[in-house]
Amino acid sequence: MNQEFQIYSLGEQSLTIELGKKIDLNIYQKVTTLQGLIKSLALQGIIEMVPSYCTLTIHYNPFTVKNYLPISPESISERFSNYLQKIIANWNPEILENTTSNLIEIPVCYDPKYGLDLEEMAMYHQTSVSKIIELHTTTIYTVFMVGFLPGFPYLGILPESLTTPRKKQPRLKMPAGAVAIGGNQTGIYPIESPGGWNIVGQTPLKIFDTERTNPFLLQAGNQVKFVPISVEEFENYKP
Repeated sequence: MNQEFQIYSLGEQSLTIELGKKIDLNIYQKVTTLQGLIKSLALQGIIEMVPSYCTLTIHYNPFTVKNYLPISPESISERFSNYLQKIIANWNPEILENTTSNLIEIPVCYDPKYGLDLEEMAMYHQTSVSKIIELHTTTIYTVFMVGFLPGFPYLGILPESLTTPRKKQPRLKMPAGAVAIGGNQTGIYPIESPGGWNIVGQTPLKIFDTERTNPFLLQAGNQVKFVPISVEEFENYKP
């Protein structure tokens, strides 16, 4: 593998493989292809793999993984780390071009009633509200990870013309479904909560719903496109 990587132990049951140190689509694609490689090995004892921007965290059962690790005086975590290090060192990731095969369209109402920070963002970027909406709806985003709140998707990467600092004074209540921008990412608040991102609109979709078999609408690796809808469509929306 041409790219440097590091493996960090997170105790005796987890470790993290770091492939970079910044939000970058190519690095993220390497993370997901590495996840696929390790999954294809069908290693016994791996409980879960969690991809993030530039890392892959592996949770495992040490009493199971030790059965296929070389015997040595080192701890199981050190032996497992060395085992993975050899696999990754000989791995040549093949970065695939983005496809829209898993594209999910999210309806969003950008009316001032819901896009509470559009005017402020337009002033910050010295442009119009309509241009902000156009940029936000013509970009296809990748879900880098889900976290912070149940089902909250971190979507990127925003074009520079949309990148906006978080608000200096966070709101105490961000409405459920609020579509917002923070830095070079955009996201959707699944439930009402405090938050410091800039609200550009709101979706009528339930991003997190405990009544669904899979409560999470989005997962890491999905691609997302925002589709503008009117206030009437928003208020009468039926999934």
